[in-house]
This record gives sequence, structure tokens and C-alpha cells, in this order.
Amino acid sequence: MVVVTTTTATSGGPRALADVGDVEEVARRLCAKENAKRNGEAKCEVISFASTTSNGEERYVIELSKDAGGARRRSVLALALSVDGESSTLVVMDIETDERTFANENVARELRGVTLAIE
Repeated sequence: MVVVTTTTATSGGPRALADVGDVEEVARRLCAKENAKRNGEAKCEVISFASTTSNGEERYVIELSKDAGGARRRSVLALALSVDGESSTLVVMDIETDERTFANENVARELRGVTLAIE
């Protein structure tokens, strides 16, 4: 499953990803949000997090593991910020699959690569 969400601030919004928080802090907040959504049943864990730059744009890449409907799931998220004048838009892409599929290293590598290739 792939989900892309955007949040736009017309003024006073973040001007850089660091304004949202450092990548580790953002990863922990995302896990806390998952746990809150499922009353602690998600048992969300941060697997990895990194801040990368591609084509001059900073991007956070975060990997989470969580329970969903009795099955263990893996999410690879990419966060990027687009700034245009006074407005800014936070773009979040979440690629989620079951742990069994993600255990295939070729699949895992491809899913991680997609988060870096999106412009």
C-alpha cells in the first residue's frame, strides 16, 4: 500500500525539515501516533531513520515496524518539504507492506529506493 499525504501552511509554516524536528524526533513522534491510534496495540518500533539530500532537497527516510490487524507490518516513509514564497507543503509518502514480504532483501531494497527516487 502506498499513501501520499500533503499538508500546506500558507504562512508561518516550516521553512526546512529541521523546523518539523530532527529526523529521530520525527520518527519517534510517528511511532507514538501509531500507538495512540491503536490504543497502544500497534507496538510500533523505529527500525531506522536518516536524513538525506537528493537534488538539493532534504528528505527524511524513516522505517517503522508495527502491528496492524494482528499482522506485523513495515512502513518506509519519506518526508520532504516544498517551500514556495510564504507557503510550505510537507509531503509524506508511506509505503507499507507485511513483514514477510519485506523480509525479502530485494523487495526491501526496492521499497527503500522508491522513497529516494520520488521528486
